[in-house]
Amino acid sequence: MCIAVFMWESHPLYPFILFLNRDEYHNRPTEPLIWWEGGEILGGRDGEAGGTWLASSRDGRVAFLTNFRELETIPHAKSRGNLPVHFLQSKKKPIEFAEEVVKEVDKYNGFNLILVDVCSKSMVYLTNRPKENGNFVTEVSPGIHVLANANLDSPWLKAQRLDQNFREVLAKYGNGALPLKETVAELMMDTTKDDLSSLPQIFSPETEYPMSAIYIDTTRPQGQYGTRNQSALTVKSNGEVCFYERYLDKNLWKEHTTVTPHLSHTGSAIIFPQHYEITTKLITTSTFDPCSRGASDAGATCPALAIRLPRPGDSFGLAACAWIAATVLAARAPLVICPARRLLCHAPVPSFH
Repeated sequence: MCIAVFMWESHPLYPFILFLNRDEYHNRPTEPLIWWEGGEILGGRDGEAGGTWLASSRDGRVAFLTNFRELETIPHAKSRGNLPVHFLQSKKKPIEFAEEVVKEVDKYNGFNLILVDVCSKSMVYLTNRPKENGNFVTEVSPGIHVLANANLDSPWLKAQRLDQNFREVLAKYGNGALPLKETVAELMMDTTKDDLSSLPQIFSPETEYPMSAIYIDTTRPQGQYGTRNQSALTVKSNGEVCFYERYLDKNLWKEHTTVTPHLSHTGSAIIFPQHYEITTKLITTSTFDPCSRGASDAGATCPALAIRLPRPGDSFGLAACAWIAATVLAARAPLVICPARRLLCHAPVPSFH
């Protein structure tokens, strides 16, 4: 079903901040955070229908989706998960894409879709429920918003809890940077449930009660159901995009972070053609020699930062190199570059060992 809290054009460091939980059956095929569409789209992917619940593009656009809780569904409806993909592929403005989708909203089951173009400072909310309303497209105002499985900013108790907790986190860190992993744990792992009398009363109480938590973990006749992907996405005022995902893989939680450096100029984004992915891993000494230094036995493991370049020979600008250097020093971990074994830069920087 999903739930998301986001802040738009209201933070001095981040024009856009997003935290999102994706709730789904554990046995549904899912691909974790990865670049696809020839390296143009970054996000997780539904292995069954091919769409996504959250993705971003290199040109500063983001789209994310939640389903609308309702009893009746359309058999053989079009896949809602394809809507974020189509937006990122289209290169259209959020309002243009939304007005195009409105013409066929009756072909989809209930959905909420947020379309973002950070560079043009445009955010649009698109929904197809309630049908009788007819007001399906809305410009999103600056501020904090919560999107659950009703209309944007509906006063569901779980949405109100998430809103309040997010405001407390922002107050704690002030105008400084948010630690994404820690904030996901603080915001998106909340298992508090509503009183039965406070449920939306769309489904039966037995179904809605476990779903009233921000973090869901329940068993249904069809199998285990609950939160299986947790995402945090931030866009800094300098254009840097950080995408963190925590996800279930064969009942084990794993995590992955991708950072894409940007430069902004005269209101438009100039994007480095390269990207890098930083993942904290356990590297075996038999595979990577940085870990073998000081290790007592072959095959031992140690923490390392693995930075993967998209193609052998790709290079980074000085700004990206400086960012990596700071990350490595802060982590106090060995550095592994894949597939290249050296960090190539356009300007001299300290060597990493």
